[in-house]
Amino acid sequence: MLTELTPSPATRFVALDVHRQYLMVGAVGSQQQVVLSPRRFGFAAIALVGSSPFNPRRCGGA
Repeated sequence: MLTELTPSPATRFVALDVHRQYLMVGAVGSQQQVVLSPRRFGFAAIALVGSSPFNPRRCGGA
């Protein structure tokens, strides 16, 4: 039997700003407190994460 779940309010809001050479990421909590100050990531750093052995795609995940 399937149980219907009621959605819970969001607790985090994430902002992504994608540029050609880099990605900006920041996040705030439900009360608008900063939980991740804006950070800039180059795509080379993101590619390193993608080649990590913990990447779900490499472990048979989604």
